[in-house]
Amino acid sequence: MIEKIFGSGTHLVDETLTCEHLVIAADARLEAPEHRYLVLTVDGNSHPVVPGEYQGEVALSVAEYYVEEVYPSVNRGAPIDLETALTVKDGTIVPEQSVPAALHGGKITGSSASEFYMGTDRENFGGILVDGDSDYTVNNARIEMSGMGLNDFVGMGAGVAALGNARVTINDSDIHLTSVTRCAVHAGGKSVVTANNCRMSNYSPDAELGNWSWGISVRGTNRLCQLADDAEVHYNGCELTSNGWGVLSVDGSNYAKMFVKDSILTLSGPRSHGYGVFCIGPTPISLDHSVIDVNGFPVMMMSMERRGSVTLKNGSLLTGRRYGVHLTSDDGGTLLVQDSAIRTDKSAIVAKNANTNIILKNAQVEAGNGVLVQMMDTDDPGLAGDFIDVSMYAGMEDEYIPGRNLTSADPMTDMFVTVQDSDLVGDILNSSTNLPRLASKEKPAGIPKRPGIVPPGRLAGSIPSGDGPVAPPPPPNVESMKGGDGPMMMPKMGPPGPKNLQVVLDASTLTGAISAAKQRYREGITYIDETTREELCNVTQTPAPAINNGVIAVLKNGAVWTAKGTSFLTALTVGEGCTLLGKLLVDGVETDVVPGTYTGRLTVAEI
Repeated sequence: MIEKIFGSGTHLVDETLTCEHLVIAADARLEAPEHRYLVLTVDGNSHPVVPGEYQGEVALSVAEYYVEEVYPSVNRGAPIDLETALTVKDGTIVPEQSVPAALHGGKITGSSASEFYMGTDRENFGGILVDGDSDYTVNNARIEMSGMGLNDFVGMGAGVAALGNARVTINDSDIHLTSVTRCAVHAGGKSVVTANNCRMSNYSPDAELGNWSWGISVRGTNRLCQLADDAEVHYNGCELTSNGWGVLSVDGSNYAKMFVKDSILTLSGPRSHGYGVFCIGPTPISLDHSVIDVNGFPVMMMSMERRGSVTLKNGSLLTGRRYGVHLTSDDGGTLLVQDSAIRTDKSAIVAKNANTNIILKNAQVEAGNGVLVQMMDTDDPGLAGDFIDVSMYAGMEDEYIPGRNLTSADPMTDMFVTVQDSDLVGDILNSSTNLPRLASKEKPAGIPKRPGIVPPGRLAGSIPSGDGPVAPPPPPNVESMKGGDGPMMMPKMGPPGPKNLQVVLDASTLTGAISAAKQRYREGITYIDETTREELCNVTQTPAPAINNGVIAVLKNGAVWTAKGTSFLTALTVGEGCTLLGKLLVDGVETDVVPGTYTGRLTVAEI
């Protein structure tokens, strides 16, 4: 038997060693040479280097960190050190930056890795990293990971990470994690990643670390896959499951792209409340013949530069126990639901501070509370916010802003809903106001001070011996992202004021209300903090006369609107051949409905 014993004291391990019996004394400390790290593997599984006794096929590997260079979109102001079992650069394996003992079986080359197994409980330790001008294929692999990943913005600890100009294809593989802030797949740089018929999951432990994102009403400790920079990712025929705050994330996008086809995305569990896909930045996302079943928001949008979009097509389905789509500070994005469906227990689409173009084309939208579109005041406190005051909705009235035009919608600031070739039942409501200006900034007693936000920095990849951090992973440096050394900018946050809403019924039918509205939170809710984050978005809307929240309705191409209850509009256009089944009052005077445009104080009552 080959045996190695490390007694008390500090030991420099400068080359890889193998044995059948390894002992590390309780007071021993093992160190690697400068800018290198140690990985312990036992029978093909990798572990942190900690005191103990190990038997079997034991290896203590010495590897060099892979340095991920600066990329402006996620504010990597300094290089990041990564640890990985296999590093491929420009089509060639980099042996000094790889740990062969951590990959069990299979065939590994500079162009492919097939039928191997990787199991690790080592924090921050990644599977396969492909960078440079590489074409790489992973076939029939199984990767299982547990433990924290310190920086999931850059692919640290990911099952498969693609950087640079890499083109990576993952076929018929399984990547399963029980990890915190660690991704199955990371696509960054200008890489293109395609996953075909894969199964990926992350069932993270009960450790609440995602509190910097509480203001968008998400809860949990992981996002399954990450897309960043100018990368492009395709998921075809995949099953993607998480119990954390997200399934498919976008963060630090310059002009990234995501395509999901014939796939099933699921986010569930008693601690989960998050998203299926999150469109951040100028990022187009396509959901083609896919099912997104999520507790929270199957789709979230915070697009920027008027270039972000989410398209549902070919029989896609959004479903979940709460909402369908969450538009938060969306800057000119487009949401297209075509030949697809949204079915939720609450409002189907929630829009806050959103300048979004929503198109429902041959769509089915079924909302458990009867609200198809819930346009409301933002209650997002921002990344550094401790709480948001909502007490003003319990009794305060909005006041008209002198000179504000309520009879038209501005493409640069307001929201647009087009219903085309669809038959819908439910309400489309706008309760945006100028009341957020009255929100108190004085923190209620009992809310703890939130920790400061610090940049990840180079230290994030340089934990010696893989022992890992004891603190939660830091969120991005908010201030530098706002002012930035790169093109990524944070969207506008905080109270933006009221918006107008234009609703076009085009060769469609709607049975319900199209109306200005008031909103209120549950009785007793005067402020919301991270402990009550599920109360964000959770308002009840009641149709009411417009004050600053104009609602413009347009009927065209034979559209039929059957009014339910009473709707309050600021402008109405009825096209030739269209039908309004309701009683129209213009400035309090009942008026026959004939083709034309009506303005003033408009009321449409059920008949």
